[in-house]
Amino acid sequence: SVNTTVTSVNTTVTSVNTTVTSVNTTATSVNTTVTSVNTTVTSVNTTTTSVNTTSTSVNTTTTSVNTTSTSVNTTSTSVNTTSTSVNTTSTSVNTTTASVNTTTTSVNTTVPALTLHLPVLTLHLPVLTLQSPVLTLQLPVLTLQLPVLTLQLPVLTLQLPVLTLQLPVLTLQLPVLTLHLPVLTLQLPVLTLQVSVLT
Repeated sequence: SVNTTVTSVNTTVTSVNTTVTSVNTTATSVNTTVTSVNTTVTSVNTTTTSVNTTSTSVNTTTTSVNTTSTSVNTTSTSVNTTSTSVNTTSTSVNTTTASVNTTTTSVNTTVPALTLHLPVLTLHLPVLTLQSPVLTLQLPVLTLQLPVLTLQLPVLTLQLPVLTLQLPVLTLQLPVLTLHLPVLTLQLPVLTLQVSVLT
């Protein structure tokens, strides 16, 4: 029972060059089963320019969503997305991002049960800047299995005026996950996500 409520999401992507420089997300047992995902998007303004999306079996249903991207290349395999009642199941996702900037302020995150199985995760963070006047994390159960974790983020800036995440149960199994984000810019004045059960 995943209830995702997005209230007034303003996403401004400035110079988003999504060049996946060796982002091989090989989920050897990635079971993302969303049971009854209710996504309520109220005034979602996504400003981007030049969005190149290559996906295989993508079902998207949204309510009042304006999207404009700037040089974004996304490649997914078997992704089902629905803004209202979303059922997502992916088995092998290849994501590459090479120039992303993120802006958010004040993050409220509630995760009663979070389980992550990441045998191989690569993150490179040369510069990581987080601006969170209010950051609240509620993790009653948090399990992380990261044999290898690597992040490459030359410039990462997060400004979250209001971000609320409620994830009672979240389980992720990612045997191999590699992210290269030289520049990531996201502006989310108000983002509210309610996920009851996500596996």
